[in-house]
Amino acid sequence: MKYRLSDIARICGGSFAGSDSTVETVATDSRSLTCELGAAPLFVAMRGANHDSHDFLVQMRVRGVRAFLVERDVPAALCTEGCGYVRVGNSLAALQTLAAHWRSQFRGTVVGITGSNGKTTTTSLVYKILRDAGYNAALGGNIGESFAYSVATGRYDWYVLELSSFQLDGMYRFRADIAILTNITPDHLDRYGHCFQNYVDAKMRIVRNQHSRCAFIYSADDPVIAAELPKYDLRMRELPFAAKQAVASGAGDAFLCDGRFTAAVGCASVEVDTAKMRIGGLHNAYNAMAAALAALAAGGPPVQVRKSLYAFAPVEHRLEPVGEYGGVEWINDSKATNVDSVWYALESMKRPLVWIAGGTDKGNDYGPLKEFAREKVHTLVCMGFDNEKLLGEFTGVVPRIVSA
Repeated sequence: MKYRLSDIARICGGSFAGSDSTVETVATDSRSLTCELGAAPLFVAMRGANHDSHDFLVQMRVRGVRAFLVERDVPAALCTEGCGYVRVGNSLAALQTLAAHWRSQFRGTVVGITGSNGKTTTTSLVYKILRDAGYNAALGGNIGESFAYSVATGRYDWYVLELSSFQLDGMYRFRADIAILTNITPDHLDRYGHCFQNYVDAKMRIVRNQHSRCAFIYSADDPVIAAELPKYDLRMRELPFAAKQAVASGAGDAFLCDGRFTAAVGCASVEVDTAKMRIGGLHNAYNAMAAALAALAAGGPPVQVRKSLYAFAPVEHRLEPVGEYGGVEWINDSKATNVDSVWYALESMKRPLVWIAGGTDKGNDYGPLKEFAREKVHTLVCMGFDNEKLLGEFTGVVPRIVSA
């Protein structure tokens, strides 16, 4: 990236004052200014719920920064020779506008991944496959750097983005060239007026602006997605994946049978033995099928797709093996924050289980968990804000319950 401050002000609709220096990189975190000062960084000051990086402007000047993007008047110490700043109404929106302007100058292909569960693992799988295959790819969205930051600070051919419903809510011109929808189950209903359809509509925005050259990868086993598809004019290539019933699509598909799946896109296909993967469970077979379809749609070599899937290690906090002590295996699955993700976690367990659960109830229906809880859990440890509901739902289902 290379812009003069006056150009940034014009692009973002802000006002410019001071020295009209040229900036080449962007920094948003005052605690970890990773760019070399010789590369002329632009420090973007943003306000959050619990922080305001405007408080660190003088500190950034001491560290050598001379260009600033701000939302309010700057301290007198910055109004000195050599310093320049652009003032805007909203720094985050301005950074997004700048990133969009920069991106418009070149072509980058976007793989966007959303869903109630499996987003991070699927995103990480796609990114690993593409990087292992030699693609110039960036990881962003909910993990890695923000999309805007990646576009503003680097030149990538591919962007692999994990997208939450919150992010999709604010996307209007955005288009995922390859879109993945892993599943839709009730989550974040407190944000959506306790209306599941509102949440579903947000997730379905992943197909917004797609055209015939794009690809849409989705779970054909998910009843919510199946009910939504007829509502949309889907002109892109549809690439479904499934484990419960065979699927067939002229563009391509993936199907799991007896622990193996074949993913095919056009003339390219790959067969994968899930027993050889380092991540287990039906949910990770779904994630792997989605990632394989995305990689093939991106032109990835089938041999590399299989190799990367076998080498992929569990993502932190997602059925992550922590260690074994005294014959007890400890597994960190703290990202299982809704009923569906817990269902798949319990489904994958092969040994008697102590289940540690808790947090804030989001209007969950725990009914789907009771069969596995009755079969596999011998002790439930409740530790969170809403223990009372867990106690009420699982008393008589699990032999022993401890409220912490």
